[in-house]
Amino acid sequence: MSTAPDPPALISQMALEGKAVICDQTLSIFVSVFGAETGNCALNFMSTGGIFIGGSIAAKIVPKMKDPMFMESFLDKGRMETILKDMPVKIVANDDSGMIGAARYTLVQKAFRTASRAAE
Repeated sequence: MSTAPDPPALISQMALEGKAVICDQTLSIFVSVFGAETGNCALNFMSTGGIFIGGSIAAKIVPKMKDPMFMESFLDKGRMETILKDMPVKIVANDDSGMIGAARYTLVQKAFRTASRAAE
């Protein structure tokens, strides 16, 4: 394990394939903490429109993220649970979504700048 080029990826892979109990336990802890922190962020930002989890880690462990453990940890916020229950949680699987969003923002900014200059 320690000689693997990417130990976390190997742990995730072995857990998802059911090849090592310790890897499954490790990934379960990770998903639980991920869910708890996602719930904290949702409350901090009052993300009533939903939570969109980007990045390659969540996209690579979707089967584990679908376990009840993630949502249980997400919702485990005492009296604030009622707020979180109405927030959809989605995993963004497109690795290029950040670049696409930046490109869209740039195009919109350029379009409005050009439109305002044409009106002068």
